[in-house]
Amino acid sequence: MRTVHMHQIDVLDSTMYYEETGSGAAWVFLHGNPGSSRLWRKVLPAVGSEVRLLAPDLIGMGRSGRPNVPYRFGDHARYLDAWFDRMGLEEVVLVGHDWGGSLAFDWAARHAGRAQPAPRGRDPGLSGVLSDPREPSPPFGMGPFPPLGRRARRRRRTRRAVRRLAGHQHRRPQAPAHLRLLAEPAHRRPYGRVVRREHRRSGDPALRSGRPPRPRRPTRNHRQSDHRLGRPSPPGHPSTVTMGALVAVNYAAGMAKADERAERVSESRFPPRRVAGRGRGWYRGDCHVHSVRSNGGELTPEQLAAGAREAGLDFIATTEHNTSDAHAAWGSHATGLLVILGQEVTTQTGHWLALGIDPGQVVDWRYGLRDDVVDRQLDQVRQAGGLCVAAHPHAPYPSGVFMYPFEKFDVVEVWNGLWSSDLPWNADNEAALAEWGRGLAADIHGGRWRPAMGNSDTHLEGQIGTPHTVVLAEELSTDALLAGIRAGRSWIAESAGIELSLTVSAGDRSAGIGERLKTRDEPALVRVDVRGVPSGTVSFHTDRGKAHREPVPSDGSGAVEWRTSAAESAFVRVEVRHSEGHMAALSNPIILA
Repeated sequence: MRTVHMHQIDVLDSTMYYEETGSGAAWVFLHGNPGSSRLWRKVLPAVGSEVRLLAPDLIGMGRSGRPNVPYRFGDHARYLDAWFDRMGLEEVVLVGHDWGGSLAFDWAARHAGRAQPAPRGRDPGLSGVLSDPREPSPPFGMGPFPPLGRRARRRRRTRRAVRRLAGHQHRRPQAPAHLRLLAEPAHRRPYGRVVRREHRRSGDPALRSGRPPRPRRPTRNHRQSDHRLGRPSPPGHPSTVTMGALVAVNYAAGMAKADERAERVSESRFPPRRVAGRGRGWYRGDCHVHSVRSNGGELTPEQLAAGAREAGLDFIATTEHNTSDAHAAWGSHATGLLVILGQEVTTQTGHWLALGIDPGQVVDWRYGLRDDVVDRQLDQVRQAGGLCVAAHPHAPYPSGVFMYPFEKFDVVEVWNGLWSSDLPWNADNEAALAEWGRGLAADIHGGRWRPAMGNSDTHLEGQIGTPHTVVLAEELSTDALLAGIRAGRSWIAESAGIELSLTVSAGDRSAGIGERLKTRDEPALVRVDVRGVPSGTVSFHTDRGKAHREPVPSDGSGAVEWRTSAAESAFVRVEVRHSEGHMAALSNPIILA
């Protein structure tokens, strides 16, 4: 018999109690609702000694703290995530009962590769509970039920499962009473709407069906045991065996990675990552677009694609709120239009865009600044080759104001579109631009600066492309465009009718937007070519603020020049405004060395 140790640890703004025994690979046991880790009090000591067993009290239950939260499914998931982080658990086997089973499925779906299979051939005492999806044979001895009553058949199946759980290989002896209680049938206890809704938000197709797999009551037409228990899981799906209300989550190693999740659904359903025949050039795109699958969205992917083409865009990014459901809806609408897969991550203290994520990938959003977990989510996006954008930093509503420091992100959305105003440029954008501009000098001096971008945040008809970002890329592909945005080789336009070119030359050398020019102490000539802004003005901005201002010809097209030097200006960027002061275009800087 093992000795079980009891501990308590600080988690977020509260505490969580847990019991622990053994050492080695971690197994986490999650109890139901209501309940506590006491559920496992006679199970943990009886399990073999080759693994480390942990059984926490979920937040608000047992001896864990009771913070002032609504105790929705998302709240439990958030505190459980924080507990995993505090415990330093990377790879675990999950065993869940009732509500804990749902939390286990949710955690496994959001942490690809960390939920591990039970070791085969080294069963620590739960023989028959966990199955391997690669084994065609079912974990239990399955066969036709004798002509018994429904309750008798259920009891017989339950006793057989419990004997396997207890490690008995012969049929007569019964399992201990504490194990028989675990297999109490739970057919009368349906999963609640909250659980089903949370699972639909998951990026894993196996969970979006609305509920985790659970036993089905045999009927007159089903004389065999539950087909869910006997049928091996498809490759890449979690292998589960449900005995009454006991659920064990068993992900085969490596099968839950994002690239293999993409393979579970036909690649033809997702938009291609490259448009053939489009080489190096400037490409116009809107990287903040919502369809009917987002709150407040009224347009279908087909309507959005048609609007993007009408607005003169070459690419867009689908960024639904906290879901990847729309990723597979774009495959048939991407002809000639590049669609970048993304998500708007709406956290409690600011929204950010994850651009270029894997098909079906979902980035967690259930946290705030004080939870100290945003870095991990940003790393997951970057590991997938994606880009992290601070969105609408001064949006006028709770949670819209961006509270995270800009330096954690790759790009800042300084110009957000028409959704909150009748004007394409408003005071919120002015504040975002000023905040980004003030930090630009220090960022460039420190060796790492964050480019600016502009997007429409489309929800309604007529919004897409106002504004959009114009990117210099080697080809029209997701990787090339993200590389151009990341490097700052881009500028922002109010519409496709506006053209902007910015170059700086010194001697026989020149540089464009986002590039670095070594002046070698020679004077630098800054040239701006503008089209589509009648009677507008061009202002030149450096590390000393607004350094120069000149009008644009009345017909809206012309060139403006200004001279400076590396000693006077660490960088140069430009803003082009209409006669009434609203922004028409703005650029990222050219750095002078």
